[in-house]
Amino acid sequence: TITEYSPAAYLYYQILQQAVYDQYGSVSFGVSTENHGKYLNRGLVSSKEGYNAKHDINKTYYKDYGKEGKHE
Repeated sequence: TITEYSPAAYLYYQILQQAVYDQYGSVSFGVSTENHGKYLNRGLVSSKEGYNAKHDINKTYYKDYGKEGKHE
């Protein structure tokens, strides 16, 4: 049974079961990069692919709230 596997595998299984029940077309397991997308975490990608996950590209936008716009 699935409970004989790791807790993470059981959690993923439950999430996917709920997604099927709710008729979702896909489920995101989040990004697999580090340092704001500069480096690919190959171990994480491999782990996700072990669950038959497929990659997708996420557009990300950042706003720098540094000194710009501050009145001193």
